[in-house]
Amino acid sequence: MPALSAGVSAVELNITATDTTANSFFTVWPDGQAQPLASNLNWVSGEAIANRVIVPVSQSNGEIDVYNLSGDADLVVDVDGWFSGSTYAGTLGNGFVPIMPERVSDTRPGSGQPNEASPLGAGGTENVQITGTGGLDGVPAEDVTPVTAADINVTEATSSAGGYLTVYPAIDLPPVASDVNFVAGDVIANSEMVGLSPSGEVGIYNYTGTTNVVVDVFGYFTPVLQDTVAVTSSATNPIAKTTGTTTLTITVTQGTADVPGDTVVVSESGTCGTFSDVSNSGATNMAGTEAVATTPASGQVTVLYTAGAAGSCTVTAGELETDSSMNVTVTAA
Repeated sequence: MPALSAGVSAVELNITATDTTANSFFTVWPDGQAQPLASNLNWVSGEAIANRVIVPVSQSNGEIDVYNLSGDADLVVDVDGWFSGSTYAGTLGNGFVPIMPERVSDTRPGSGQPNEASPLGAGGTENVQITGTGGLDGVPAEDVTPVTAADINVTEATSSAGGYLTVYPAIDLPPVASDVNFVAGDVIANSEMVGLSPSGEVGIYNYTGTTNVVVDVFGYFTPVLQDTVAVTSSATNPIAKTTGTTTLTITVTQGTADVPGDTVVVSESGTCGTFSDVSNSGATNMAGTEAVATTPASGQVTVLYTAGAAGSCTVTAGELETDSSMNVTVTAA
């Protein structure tokens, strides 16, 4: 896994409990933070069980903490992947934003959470609000930051019959699918990545019997902004062939922010002219009809282009990371 300097903000783990001696659960959270009210993996005594978890890491040492409620249990942790970013709090365009775990629904009596004392009966459904929860460090409201999906942990507790739960965007009808499967009296959880309704809710459907449901949120997804390339020419067309030059300015932005460190390739159709200079950039590669540059902090590089023949030529500036590009026409006479 990359070092923290690479911007690791969260990791995807598979957490396994084995050799368990009592009914219990694990809670996973970033080291150095207060233990949250949440569970990631629930089991009954003697069970060996696993669950996938996405959790922020400490930004000072890259570590997580794991808490066991009762009894003894061996813990196995496997790393499946990591997410980039420099902070727990998210903004539009970050893709996945991990947060401190937050409990947003618990149907058990005395839970003090939304949907308290409202177990799901056979064929019953409940809507759980995901956005606008957890304050400044939680999931933002839709009118603050668009949120398309969430990483949640859904726990089934003390069911009266074997069955399953289905988790889905609350705007839809329950699909023919299962997310948490259980037997009577079981306590079991599963991690879900689920889309949200326009109001920021998920729906939970219970197939049969009566059961309590606990929902914890560990992160959310925002729309990812794509880089945009703009290219402009200083020339007043037409320019003189063989001696006429124009300065091409290539700017890479994401939303309203400049994008440094991106690779920009500038090329032209045919053999109309050549690129003879690249300024304000890092490493360059001049190949006559192609120039390669790296955007500096301003997100902007300039390229000097000399027309070699009469006629109109299309110059294309492209950015490799997102395959974004823009054309400009230079005419020589």
